Amino acid sequence: MGTHFDVLGMFIDEVSPQLIDDTLQQYPRVGFKEAFTLTLAKKCQAKPPQGIGTPLADVAWRLIPGLEIPHVCDIIHAAPFES
Repeated sequence: MGTHFDVLGMFIDEVSPQLIDDTLQQYPRVGFKEAFTLTLAKKCQAKPPQGIGTPLADVAWRLIPGLEIPHVCDIIHAAPFES
C-alpha cells in the first residue's frame, strides 16, 4: 500500500492532509516522477525480459523509442503447446 500511495497517489484519501503536508515539507519530491520513470526505463532497457507482463514495459515503451520487449500475449501464443 505504501508504494502505491507514494508512487501512484492511490489511497491518498486514507491519509490526513496534514500528515501529507508535513511529510512533503521534510521530504520534498523534487524531480521524483521523472527520476523514477527514467530509472525504471533504464532497468528495462538493460534487461528487456524483466519487463514482460509488468508495468516496466509500459514505462520503457513510452520512454525508450524502438525498445523491443516481447508482449506477454505473443509469448503465450508462441508457447510450444497445441492449446
